[in-house]
Amino acid sequence: MFHAEKTMSRSRTRSSESLPGQPALERGFRAAILPLLCLTLLLGVVLGMLLPFRWGHPFIGLLLFLLFLIQSPILWRRSEARMRRAIRGAAGEQRVAALLDSLGPEWHSFHALSLGEGDLDHLLLGPPGVIALETLNWAGRISWGEEGLQDDQRQYDSFTRASLSKRLEGLRTQLPDEDVPLSLLLCSVGGRLVSGAEAPEGMQLCEDHELLQRLRDLPDAALSPDQRTRLRNWNPLGDSR
Repeated sequence: MFHAEKTMSRSRTRSSESLPGQPALERGFRAAILPLLCLTLLLGVVLGMLLPFRWGHPFIGLLLFLLFLIQSPILWRRSEARMRRAIRGAAGEQRVAALLDSLGPEWHSFHALSLGEGDLDHLLLGPPGVIALETLNWAGRISWGEEGLQDDQRQYDSFTRASLSKRLEGLRTQLPDEDVPLSLLLCSVGGRLVSGAEAPEGMQLCEDHELLQRLRDLPDAALSPDQRTRLRNWNPLGDSR
């Protein structure tokens, strides 16, 4: 997902590209390992209390052992749920990447980008200009609310209107020409879109089954030959590719 929150300076930006879904898996693994580390630490303290070379009173060790028995399934389920979400998110990003890669030769796609201080699922260069794409692996109904994107469960801080607008402005500073049209397309994989508040300017929401048609229906950008050449030759990875 797109996590940049600060405006990124073109002169200081270092970019890199990973396999589609890889950053999501790495974030999920880091989130999933934390409960297991807590569980391991608690087990070590319990064993230290109960074994002959104990650190404290056995009664305290028994209490900690009971705590371990109670917390073990809770922490394990929490860790498992975080990893499942990460795997589901990575699968969604891989599906969208495969769709984008099936576009014609006039389109150029980049995936799992690390741009300066933020991550971006996909970046697409084509006749309409530059399109940043984010994959939404949310369950239930998804819509625009007054504050930003939301589903049946909650509204996400990373997808408020202000946050998304700030991200677009940060990405704009890295374009080869700031007059090149830039838009954000949020693609839902698995969720169902419902009508809600009006989308912010320059942002669209679609489901994965309509993604390709939505992209092909975008109007061509009114660019000069020089601008088209700069856009065609622009590599968002800079010298790192």
